[in-house]
Amino acid sequence: MKSDTSGNKKVIITLIFLLMINTFTVSDVTAKQLYPQEFETPEIEAETAVLMEFESGKVLYDQEMHRQMHPASTTKIMTALLLIENASLREQVVVSENAFGTDGSSMYLNLDEKITTRDLLYGLMVRSANDAAVAIAEYVAGSVENFADMMNSRAKELGAKNTNFKNPHGLTEENHKTTAYDLGVIAREALKNPKFRSVASTRRITLDWPEEEDEDRLLVNRNELLADYPGALGVKTGYTRSANQTFVAAAERDGMTLIAVVLSTSRNRLFEDAKELLDFGFEAFEQVEIFEQNDVITSTEVENSNQELELIVEESLSLPIPKMATEIEQRVDLEEQLLKAPIEEGEQVGSLDLLLEEEEIVSVPLYTKEDVEKAPRYGFWILAVMITIPAIFLIYKRYYELKSRKKFQEKLKNRY
Repeated sequence: MKSDTSGNKKVIITLIFLLMINTFTVSDVTAKQLYPQEFETPEIEAETAVLMEFESGKVLYDQEMHRQMHPASTTKIMTALLLIENASLREQVVVSENAFGTDGSSMYLNLDEKITTRDLLYGLMVRSANDAAVAIAEYVAGSVENFADMMNSRAKELGAKNTNFKNPHGLTEENHKTTAYDLGVIAREALKNPKFRSVASTRRITLDWPEEEDEDRLLVNRNELLADYPGALGVKTGYTRSANQTFVAAAERDGMTLIAVVLSTSRNRLFEDAKELLDFGFEAFEQVEIFEQNDVITSTEVENSNQELELIVEESLSLPIPKMATEIEQRVDLEEQLLKAPIEEGEQVGSLDLLLEEEEIVSVPLYTKEDVEKAPRYGFWILAVMITIPAIFLIYKRYYELKSRKKFQEKLKNRY
């Protein structure tokens, strides 16, 4: 990582903790605060960029991450994701005239060629083939236009709200734009899929070329990090004149996976920018397991019950924490000061707030571990017995008095 010439340059990098759906994904985890730490600035040339931790979706570095930009071939991450989600990799595709005639980088598909979805996926992600992108779009959705609608719908589902795709390959169109943050979100979802991970990390592959018996298709990945960056996982480079150089990179070290996105940088700085961001993340943060799934966080008394109730988290939680950070403080916040029976298992009753240096960084729902039945109302029955016994006694006494009086009167009557 480069340092300033004065040797003293530091800036505040704001760690923005954002909600991610599904995903988690750690689902149900909501950020409520920002917290700052001082680190040396990653020196990058890219106009916009983001560094995101994979498991939680937390943003560790932000440089205009919500500014809309042309993505170029990083578009193909979404194209690959939709192919994997909507088709097997053994299906046969017939190459159309539209796909055959696509401009730009190509895997040299022939008109009416039959090719598997698997080979198209490798052509898309390794060779960055635009003809493969169109063939995939037409196979999955019937047309490029329908596929673009699918891309946009899936982007919105993932929380990529500032994205508008017009095609499956990333060739420049006026309204074909996304953001560094949105590309990070899309890449995070794609990297959850083992098939995508395998293809995106492939350095080179040879495919059969049915039309040319004496030749094969050799596909070579231009992602230099796969060769020289320890822990690199892929993902996708891109270039057009409008977009300049673009890159979505991912790497894993010491149990932490990071996603770096750089948009509109120079050819000379493309891979260096990504390395700067990844190095910053691995040097400044460590992945900390806060708790496991169904861990008991605390217990509480329950009104109208004779038992204590244990409260749990339903999802495991692991967060990237600054290495210089002190202990994480836990604070339990219940919706009611005293819970009342009956209570059902799995009922959300409050939250666990995590604080780092007195700033709240994340809030996680707390759920009941088991059912709690309402205790029998012994007080009522005791009171009832206390009232009933004297009443019975008084009734019996009155009855006995009346009976004795009657006998006495009969005796007097018999005497006369």
